[in-house]
Amino acid sequence: MTVQMDKKKNYVIVGVIAVIFIIGAAAIFYTLNFDNQSPAQPYSSDERVFTETEIPSSFNTSENLIKFSSNEEVVQFLKDATQFNSEFPTHGGLVRFDRTASGVFNSREALLESEPTPAPPGQFQSRDEDLAVGSEAPYQDYSSTNVQVENVDEADYVKTDGKYIYILSQNTLTIIDAYPPESAKIILKIGLDIEQQDLQNMFLNDDRLVIFYYGSGQSFGIQEYDFMPYPIYQSKTFATIIDVSDKENPKTVTTYEIDGNYNNSRMIGDMVYLITNNYVDYVHPIIPRIMESSRMIIPDVYRFPNPEENYNFNTITAFDFSGTLKESETFLMGSANTIYMSEDNLYITYQKNVPPKYYDTVKKDRFFSVILPLLPQSAQQEIKEILNNSEFDSYSQWNMVEEILQDAFNKMEKNEREKLFSVIQNALDEYDSRVQSDTRRTVVHKIALDKGSFRYVENAEVPGYLLNQFSMDEHNGKFRVATTTESYTRDRTILSNNVYVLDENLKTIGSLEKIAPDESIYSARFMGDKLYLVTFQRIDPFFVIDLSSNTPVILGALKIPGFSNYLQATCRHMMKII
Repeated sequence: MTVQMDKKKNYVIVGVIAVIFIIGAAAIFYTLNFDNQSPAQPYSSDERVFTETEIPSSFNTSENLIKFSSNEEVVQFLKDATQFNSEFPTHGGLVRFDRTASGVFNSREALLESEPTPAPPGQFQSRDEDLAVGSEAPYQDYSSTNVQVENVDEADYVKTDGKYIYILSQNTLTIIDAYPPESAKIILKIGLDIEQQDLQNMFLNDDRLVIFYYGSGQSFGIQEYDFMPYPIYQSKTFATIIDVSDKENPKTVTTYEIDGNYNNSRMIGDMVYLITNNYVDYVHPIIPRIMESSRMIIPDVYRFPNPEENYNFNTITAFDFSGTLKESETFLMGSANTIYMSEDNLYITYQKNVPPKYYDTVKKDRFFSVILPLLPQSAQQEIKEILNNSEFDSYSQWNMVEEILQDAFNKMEKNEREKLFSVIQNALDEYDSRVQSDTRRTVVHKIALDKGSFRYVENAEVPGYLLNQFSMDEHNGKFRVATTTESYTRDRTILSNNVYVLDENLKTIGSLEKIAPDESIYSARFMGDKLYLVTFQRIDPFFVIDLSSNTPVILGALKIPGFSNYLQATCRHMMKII
């Protein structure tokens, strides 16, 4: 379908198709000519000093947020969850945290470690100590990390303040005096006390860095009614704050060791927000913990009334560059997948999971609501009488229903039977498509941010799945999201795309559905009251969607050869023109 657009809009839209922005970090790395270095031992800590630390909670608990009162309650909840989900075992031991009279948490894993390893010193090994620090010459504007939201920084392997460039490569931090360019030189290359494959990324804030990396830790458990300890391995995320005011002698300020895998992070002002994720061990559940030197912190844990097929511990931790931990909270939810953060709110999203028992219910419902009404009237009556007879168990009932169906089909002419089967199958395709639309949804959790404090707001669902973080946006208090819905029939895949507008409480107040049938979203970019959307399957339509009201409207579309999987706005003032 061709959409008419005036020449001015065509010109502007083509101009706004953002030129793909690629930072050639690899080229920089080769230019630096790093020396070979043997990897240092990974940063790990087996010491367990269980100090009770009270962290005030700033959550306004709503009816959909439930706070666990103790670690034992969390463990019991997860054991009960195994009964709900047949994929997980329904037995197993647990890890206890028993409060003693002295207020210290004792764990069996601490008792089983005869020689605790001291906390790693976090020291650096200078490799070019004789390089001089460059002069503090004035410098002009400079490019920073390309971010989605203004004033919300994203971690990267390369950071700069306009004069100095900081680069993470393998297990090496390199500091370059880059301005003025004619006298640029390497000031320092330092080897970090981590394995090179464990490095994540970093933030820069004035003269301080925070470097993220991951490792693993080992604790011990004992199977229920057994006696022999066995090792339990856990992923850990480390966040090290480094003072680089003296470029030749960086100093470690503090290191946080957080249970779980690094998921994502953002920086707003001086505050860093870190999201980590733990897969739940249903046999030996271990509550996520944070180690700061010898201090151990166990965040409050929350859950929601709606059940999940697979639970995960998703921990949000906020700290500033002075080394002050502001707050940390853990949520039992699905695995945090894609996040979006504005200056005021954090949105955590993931694909909705439904328990296996749900499909048992669907299987019965599709028979009674779709198949049964299409059968011959006499067969319907006999089946209803059998199923309403409580003298028979379900197995016996279905054996009798099976005989009725076979008998009814055998009495039909071949053409009549094939026509009935076709009608039933078409009705089932329509039913299954509706069920898939209901189950293949994206869950959105909204958490308000205030200088390191959290306040849980609400959760909601939207149909379909997200492409990436650029499929989400917050503007004037409204949350906008673009999704692709996908369902299957016997002979084809049904694709379409949608845009939803949600209010401050995540209530859907506007939508535009079935955009570009048989296509899927390849790239999206929200800019103020506009959404620029690229879909692709056979052609590459470029859509401009107006979001100035609660009802999204397609302003125009342009078909372009090939496809684009990233849109970058090169001229922000252009959004004011369209």
